[in-house]
Amino acid sequence: MKKSILLTLLTCYYLSLLGQTDQMVYYKKVIEYLASDELEGRLTGMPGELKSAQFIQQEMINFGLKGGNNDTFIQEFDYPYLRIASSKSKLFIGDTTGANDFAYGKEFVLLSECANRASINAQVYDAGYGITYAKKGHDDYDKFENTDSGKVFLIKLGHPENDNPHSAFGFVSGIKSKIKNALAHGASGILFHNPDSLENVPSGKLKKNVTPSKIPIAFTSLNLGETKNLVEIGIEARIETVLKQGHNVIGVYVRNPKKKYLVIGAHHDHIGRAELGNSRSTGQEIHNGADDNASGIAMMLHLAKTLPNHKAFKKYNLVFVAFSGEELGLLGSKYFVKNCPIDTAQILAMINFDMVGRLNISNHTAVINGIGTSPYWKKRMKRIKLDTSQFRINTTDGGIGASDHTSFYLANIPAVHLFSGQHREYHMPEDDVELINYPGMLLIEDYTIKLICKIPKRKRKFRTTKNTNHTPTQFKVTLGVMPDYTFGGAGMRLDNVSSGKSADKAGLLRNDIITKMGIHEVGNVEEYMHALSKFKKGDTIDVVILRNGISITKKLTFL
Repeated sequence: MKKSILLTLLTCYYLSLLGQTDQMVYYKKVIEYLASDELEGRLTGMPGELKSAQFIQQEMINFGLKGGNNDTFIQEFDYPYLRIASSKSKLFIGDTTGANDFAYGKEFVLLSECANRASINAQVYDAGYGITYAKKGHDDYDKFENTDSGKVFLIKLGHPENDNPHSAFGFVSGIKSKIKNALAHGASGILFHNPDSLENVPSGKLKKNVTPSKIPIAFTSLNLGETKNLVEIGIEARIETVLKQGHNVIGVYVRNPKKKYLVIGAHHDHIGRAELGNSRSTGQEIHNGADDNASGIAMMLHLAKTLPNHKAFKKYNLVFVAFSGEELGLLGSKYFVKNCPIDTAQILAMINFDMVGRLNISNHTAVINGIGTSPYWKKRMKRIKLDTSQFRINTTDGGIGASDHTSFYLANIPAVHLFSGQHREYHMPEDDVELINYPGMLLIEDYTIKLICKIPKRKRKFRTTKNTNHTPTQFKVTLGVMPDYTFGGAGMRLDNVSSGKSADKAGLLRNDIITKMGIHEVGNVEEYMHALSKFKKGDTIDVVILRNGISITKKLTFL
């Protein structure tokens, strides 16, 4: 409530100071509709996402834009919503005493890496734990012969040192690693089993974003007894993929087909009721996504309304895109780039708005990611004067990040991401309209116009980057904290600490600044991510923090 009152007072102050009432009223109109319960969180492929696309389309029509997808506004694309194992899937096991068929669900389940439709019936190769690990002098395939290729590989979960939580085998004992190793040895099918009675066994819930292999892969809860007595294993895998349809919205303002294009985009989807995960909440409430990313759509649409008449932009053709499927892996922007209705060689640059509605009222700092993708960005930023008491900018060079600008960078198009910063309501039901900082949005849009108004119109200048934003995709542990991406000092400041997690139990607090984890120095978020990737569950380390300017060391155990 106090935050809401403060933002209201701040809004009134900026209204009197800047006189931008019409612009803020428009922001509010867009965000309040897109983040309303009527749209049910705008999950890609759901009715609310289609309503969102239709609303954006109508706004573009109102502004005089033309449809950018063969004269239509909507660009549709299919994506796999669910992968479901059919009850027709079967497991056959033959040993020296006879043979048995087992029905799906009770005695066995298929794994996410299993081929969608495949069957195999073959002799058995017992691959033990299925691990080859030279550093430990261990190879479960040391007796493998060429004649074993083509058999169904029987593989145990876990590793030879299951009782040791700090064992180095933990780095190579994952199911994905074992599947890769088995495929390299010519497995025609894989059956995992659990003779060591480990607690974490495959659930049978199939992940839709895993690329299936070409062979059937299953897990059985059966006690297989003496595996040397197994003669034959058959797996019949029947997996059905349920498709949903996403909707990009494309509007164009073409002055002259020979002119180059600027692409200005934002994603309009969110995570619905967390049907597909992605939520930091445990429930299935509507996630309205006011900041993520109704705010970006509001800013993109306001520019669609104003830039065609802006004298500084008469040298460009303009493309405005609302992407869908961003929350599911940049699906819409990837599809747009691969099926671009204009020649991508004609695109000078891409500007991406993702979460621009929560400029911090204390440090007034926004973030621009991707400024290393063209020499233009840094040169231009040096010429833009800022009142740093009202507005500041932090930057990163990398063109790869968790938003739609990445799809353009990977197509060699200079791309930047405007971002007002992370917050505790990210991917939570509480990301709602009452917390939007409308005056802060004014400042971000005004800066963006100054940034992009002088892009050289004849030839784009693209640069590859080191992509320090591109952190490891898999971690064995988590701290249970949220970084403050707007922090510009040395170290990583904590914007939030989750109750009951490793950092909370170690006594870390919001606004603490982590400067060292174990032997690893932490100078920024990227170095924190690098350090985090070096630890595993059960490790106990010293974490050095700054709290109110005082250096403190905390003992932390990864849970």
